Amino acid sequence: MSDILTAENIVAGYGDVHIVQNVSIRLEEGGNVAVIGPNGSGKSTLLKALLGFARLFEGKVTFGGRDVTDITPDKTVAMGLGYVSQTDNVFANLTIQENLEMGAFTRNDGAGVKADIERMYQMFPELERRKKFYAGSLSGGERQMLAIARAMMANPRALLLDEPLASLSHKAVETIIDKLRLINESGTALMIIEQNTRRILAFSERAYVLVTGKLALEGPAATILENEDARKRYLGLG
Repeated sequence: MSDILTAENIVAGYGDVHIVQNVSIRLEEGGNVAVIGPNGSGKSTLLKALLGFARLFEGKVTFGGRDVTDITPDKTVAMGLGYVSQTDNVFANLTIQENLEMGAFTRNDGAGVKADIERMYQMFPELERRKKFYAGSLSGGERQMLAIARAMMANPRALLLDEPLASLSHKAVETIIDKLRLINESGTALMIIEQNTRRILAFSERAYVLVTGKLALEGPAATILENEDARKRYLGLG
């Protein structure tokens, strides 16, 4: 299977500070990978560097076979690279319906947008029941579902998510995982940064472990989860 997203020897950060050091990762077409590691290891910076939100000092990023190293975030979204940030990922003063409509702002196919909103409601029936509610009134799990559904309205070929399970109840975590599985099975590739290490490794096909901005380990997610030394040294798992 070919790669939809690759990063080669990435050095990235903010201002003049290098946070991510010489990291190479890849995401296969229709695949799903996890990026895990201790707090402060550079996971979010890596994700933002792929999208153009963080400064890229060295390295190359390709998406769909095209060099997107110096392309702005709005253009990568239009090309089919979606993003769900950890915070501020919905418009709190807009309704669920309006948030979904905003997710399609790069599109000009009205009938297609309407059909995709209905598709999102089929995938997220929890949202359809409250579609006239303001996003600011939603629970944490509902808000995360809306953020994901809104990103899907751009019809991304790959979706990058920054800690989608953060601060959620066990029930909400399992709901979000179920939704991500449906999205992945529909053909959208996923790259997920997550602190809920055990759960995301159980879900993902492959994983990358970042420690102090450097790639410490990579391989099949199940293998990393079963590796006792990796669990203790890098993941804080017994």
